[in-house]
Amino acid sequence: MLFRPNIVEPMQVVDLVRALRSASPAEFPLAVSVDQEGGLVQRLRQPLTLWPDMFSVAAAGDPARTEAVGRGLGD
Repeated sequence: MLFRPNIVEPMQVVDLVRALRSASPAEFPLAVSVDQEGGLVQRLRQPLTLWPDMFSVAAAGDPARTEAVGRGLGD
């Protein structure tokens, strides 16, 4: 399980995911996800994208921004 204290740098995560995916059987490809909600809950931080907290996204009242943040987090 990846949490902020055990992530040192982005390439560490890249290497780990590559190793896990290469170890999984081809007929059962591995899906990898991260709890990256924005605000306080950001497992991956700088130099990667820093996401705003969802309260401020909603409070801005901008549907286009809300959609853009949601799509970015969902990728």
